[in-house]
Amino acid sequence: MKKIFKLFISAIIVTFSLFSFVSHAQTEFIPDNFIYLSDGNDGFCVFDKENNSLLKIDKNGTKKYAEIDDTKSYSKIFAHNGEIYLLSEFKNNSIITTVTSKNTYCITFSNVLMKDNCFLAESTDRFYVTDRRYPDTLLLCDSDGIQLSKIKLDNKILSLFYCDNLQSVVAETEKGFYIVTKNKNIACPVPYGKFTYYNNTFCDEKNNVYSFDENTGTEKLYTLPYEHSVLTQDGIYCSDNTTVYLLDFSGKESKYFNAETKVYSLLSGKNSVAFITDNGLQILDKKQLLPVSRPVPQVSENSEKHSKSVKNNESSLPTPKPQTVKNNENSSIKTESTSEKIPDYTVFSNTLRIAGNYIFLDKPLTVAQLKKSFDYNDNTVSVINHNGKETTSGKVGTSWQIIFTGNTTITYNICLMGDVTGEGNINSNDVKMLTDYLFEKIELNNAELYAADVDEDSVISLKDLYSIFKNI
Repeated sequence: MKKIFKLFISAIIVTFSLFSFVSHAQTEFIPDNFIYLSDGNDGFCVFDKENNSLLKIDKNGTKKYAEIDDTKSYSKIFAHNGEIYLLSEFKNNSIITTVTSKNTYCITFSNVLMKDNCFLAESTDRFYVTDRRYPDTLLLCDSDGIQLSKIKLDNKILSLFYCDNLQSVVAETEKGFYIVTKNKNIACPVPYGKFTYYNNTFCDEKNNVYSFDENTGTEKLYTLPYEHSVLTQDGIYCSDNTTVYLLDFSGKESKYFNAETKVYSLLSGKNSVAFITDNGLQILDKKQLLPVSRPVPQVSENSEKHSKSVKNNESSLPTPKPQTVKNNENSSIKTESTSEKIPDYTVFSNTLRIAGNYIFLDKPLTVAQLKKSFDYNDNTVSVINHNGKETTSGKVGTSWQIIFTGNTTITYNICLMGDVTGEGNINSNDVKMLTDYLFEKIELNNAELYAADVDEDSVISLKDLYSIFKNI
């Protein structure tokens, strides 16, 4: 019987490995010596400067664009509405090479030396450009590069973008904005450097967020405390070290994703977000965003989810250091009545973590060791086992509780990672119990779900089963 059980677990492990391989094979990362940008829709492109080649990356994978002329030296790359434009120069002429998945074609703008960030394709036959020799002049050209009109502004043009709300090309200048369709200048502070724009809101390189009104201009709302930020229709995506956050438009965190490696930049499409790491460009799977407050883990719905590797943000499961927790507004300990005094205590153990009303143990502790992890001052403390009885000895397991009693009472539920049964150690009973859960034979309570979620990705999967099996 034992051999049959081991063969069954081995089969599950092999299946899990195959799913992991397939998932990895579908994600093709790109080396670092590339230029990354959004294609203006929901895809992203990568330009190889050395080999003059373009790759398109979207949710369906990676593919090459049409071959481009490798004899030209391309100085800039632009994108709008899914079209890619490469800039090269010959004498006093700017040449834009438009690249699609099937072909390429060139437009020569005679006697125009294009300024950085000052090219915008309003349509396939209308292009707005600025000559860097005449930085205060906006040119409108046709599909042959012939100038149709020019508009001289009062200030130097910094960039061009299309505003969906205004249904107009907008020129950012040193002193404000110029709305082309309304022939209207707006004098106001402008965002710093490159920025993203959505629904009358700007976010610039310094993570400043501005509101925008066509009559009054910009108004700074707040500065985000992150390294990188981009605006999308979902809200504001920000990154800080290895974590990508989704904020609402008021700047409040709602969800996050742990990239597990340093995030160097964020890119936004119309309804997609990508981030750049040492591994290259990766499109964010929004299904992998986790609530900032850690959710109860859920069973994976199908085998495709078994290869998920989304880690829980360390900030949502902090490792306590010796500190006295007192009754103040910043305390993470909550009681039903905020007017009650919270008992003071000190955590002395680095083997446990506190999140909300749960204590997570990374290795087994006895009742005595658990109690010694806290200096609970004048309060009394009791430990309740998973059968609801107070106990003073033995190993602490999942679904046990530790209760502090002073002027009020605080109860913590205990989760020993991998200990699904609550026996205080990890053994074959945990493997069997989790297997029964995965095959929907039994239900687990919240503490048991947390304990079963060994990789802390908020999804109960074969990966967790394998991790528990390895530790027997």
